[in-house]
Amino acid sequence: MKREKRLGIIAGSGGIPLCICRKAKEEGYTCIVAGIQNEFDEGITEQADSYACFEVKDFLKLVSFFKKKDVRQIIFAGKIRHRNMYSKDTFPLPLSSLLEGTENRNPDEIARAVFNYIESQGIEVMDPSRFLSDLFCEQGVLTKGKISPAAKEDVDYGWPLAKQMADLEIGQTVIVKDKAVVAVEAMEGTDEAIIRGGLLGGEGCVVVKVARTRQDARIDQPAVGLKTVQNLKKAGCSALCIEADKVLFMNKDKALKLAEQSGITIISRKMDTSLFFMNKSG
Repeated sequence: MKREKRLGIIAGSGGIPLCICRKAKEEGYTCIVAGIQNEFDEGITEQADSYACFEVKDFLKLVSFFKKKDVRQIIFAGKIRHRNMYSKDTFPLPLSSLLEGTENRNPDEIARAVFNYIESQGIEVMDPSRFLSDLFCEQGVLTKGKISPAAKEDVDYGWPLAKQMADLEIGQTVIVKDKAVVAVEAMEGTDEAIIRGGLLGGEGCVVVKVARTRQDARIDQPAVGLKTVQNLKKAGCSALCIEADKVLFMNKDKALKLAEQSGITIISRKMDTSLFFMNKSG
């Protein structure tokens, strides 16, 4: 008898968990969702075949929940606020012992320790990319019109710096103006970094968001979306550049419409090419 396809989803904030759930169900999966309290979008409960809510510190209960539901494959999806990962009572003893062997306590090292523990319990941690392929963008100008020469220069300047910051596990976003770095994303996340960049640099800043050179999609899937564009508008930014085929674009149609109405250029660029884009007419 063929075993039922069952997928566990640990749901943090943002729209990615819901996208994965919908796509997985289209492919015939039964979706078992563990929502992280005060993080997840409650809309996913309507799509899930089974659902429960957990605090970050209830990690062992979460794993037990999946085991009881006969889940052998899980996906981490969405964001969990960093402050929730650093409270003293977050990590139960079995996980704390694994963390003692890590080189540092940055989010990636914590995630890898979590994965090691989960897989020791017979549950595979999957790459979510297969369920999100429709959300990646090819290289090019995504909004109508042309990128301005000034924005082009800032993208060219900020791109290698953003890649370096990402590879150093500092942040995946830099905000640039007049070929000077105004702000670098850290633990606060992309949206707050954009607002901070706008406050520091004033109108006309350019935002560059990339993936790490060796991005482990199981840990983090960089993304932008409608909220990103809303914050670009609020901060007075002139352009956003994302890494093609690496950074997800959520609610793309609505986001591009708002960007065009607000005079914001959005472009998608590959790592190994010079900045050359076929512009849309209009």
